[in-house]
Amino acid sequence: MKRDLIDLRYFVKLLSKNRRIRIVNTPMDIDSIPSILLIFEKEKKAVLFKNIIDRKGSLISNILGGREFLSIAFGCDKEDLLDEYIKRIKNPLAPQITSYGPCQEVIETGSKLDVRSLPALIHCEKDAGPYITAGIAIAKDPETGIRNVSINRIQVVGPKQLLINIPQHLGIIQKKAEAMGKPLEVAIAIGNHPFELIAAASKPPFGVDEFEISGALRQVPLELVPCKTLSIEVPAYVELVLEGEILPNKRKKEGPFGDFMGYYVPATMSHVFQLKAMTYRKNFIFQAIKAGSLEDKHLLSLPREALIYSSLIEKGIHVYSVSLHTMLFNCFISIKKHHNDEVKEVIHTAFETFPWLKYCVVVDHDVDILDSKDVWWAIATRNSPEKGTILIKDSPGFYRDPFGIHQSKMGIDATIPFGQWKEFERTKTFLNAKNI
Repeated sequence: MKRDLIDLRYFVKLLSKNRRIRIVNTPMDIDSIPSILLIFEKEKKAVLFKNIIDRKGSLISNILGGREFLSIAFGCDKEDLLDEYIKRIKNPLAPQITSYGPCQEVIETGSKLDVRSLPALIHCEKDAGPYITAGIAIAKDPETGIRNVSINRIQVVGPKQLLINIPQHLGIIQKKAEAMGKPLEVAIAIGNHPFELIAAASKPPFGVDEFEISGALRQVPLELVPCKTLSIEVPAYVELVLEGEILPNKRKKEGPFGDFMGYYVPATMSHVFQLKAMTYRKNFIFQAIKAGSLEDKHLLSLPREALIYSSLIEKGIHVYSVSLHTMLFNCFISIKKHHNDEVKEVIHTAFETFPWLKYCVVVDHDVDILDSKDVWWAIATRNSPEKGTILIKDSPGFYRDPFGIHQSKMGIDATIPFGQWKEFERTKTFLNAKNI
């Protein structure tokens, strides 16, 4: 496959071929779109709005709104998705620099700049304003020059000004630049292929270039093109790029914002991003992801499922699959049990590998962990609350926790007693075609 085909537009064609996307040509008011997106999320359809009143470009959302969407990107069955992801990330590929990128077909600077012309959405009623939610922020460590790629919430507040929340690795890099008294150059790439989004959401150790993970997922190096006003490179075939700087020692009130847990993050003092240039493809596609949506959950889950799966394999566990898709704090694991104490090891390993986990349910390999109803059936018929529940107190979890809700954990053993398959044989419907 040619490298220039592995972009968002190519993925849209794949979704269309698999009947997973709806194209809306009717002129749409920007404020009516969030409620319409809820309908398409329930239908497990991506949606592309081609004509948005008083906004540039088109708008796409829910491109990862189901496990099958990820399977389409990887070209495998959804049951094999985790194995395929783990196989690919073992072979990171450094990106390649090119002199040409369609993302720079149109270049805007100076008085023409107005980020408010983009179809950024107000997803929730109490959001402070429109937010960019599917852009990947690209920056370089001022000490090492190593690239960092992340997904951050970004509030639009003016024609050339954005407010960006930068915890974790990007925050470390910004502090280094600020200590030097320098602005931090940042490029925000919007309208990416799923592989770049997954790589940006994967959270590898600090100092790892996420675009090498993207190359691993693509199985060919990602092509990057130098920015027009920054010493940063961006994906050559991304739809849109915002080039700018995070200003040192400058903060402004940002939020509230409807976050991934389904609650509002209160207003906070966030960093100021000053726009220098906007480059984009002709007829660009702007992407939006609603925090807490199925798309958001699937995007965040896959890399963390792989971490837990790999940790279990290293300990000799016969694990079939891992799923965090219902909520990032919940984990379902299916195994083939070899002794009754094995489940405890599985539960403790999962909590150690991904500390944000709060609930871990272990089931037998005959339970479909992608179907929460099947998991609850296993809990109801195979778990003993007295004997099959592990409570771990004073165990740190998700960091934003002023009420101590996420500082303990529960493991649930929903497997049958070892060696008792005959007594727990699942019923199957009797089918006799002769009587139909």
